[in-house]
Amino acid sequence: MTNVQIEKNNLKKISKMSFEEAISRLEEVAQILSSQKINLEQMIELYEEGNALKEHCNSRLNEAKMKIDKIIIDKKSL
Repeated sequence: MTNVQIEKNNLKKISKMSFEEAISRLEEVAQILSSQKINLEQMIELYEEGNALKEHCNSRLNEAKMKIDKIIIDKKSL
């Protein structure tokens, strides 16, 4: 399996994660990057994964905010 295939598989997995799962994995990635001696390739892969996780979490938070905003607007309309 090539790096591109691996990256696509990881992105599919990330897109299916709940917010809590993604945050948990992001914390793991941050801990690995800051506390373990890993080679440059592993570091880059983890950084890319961490960035994808961050984007996923931001997206989920934005979705939640839009839902809450809609509830507030709907409530004010009553």
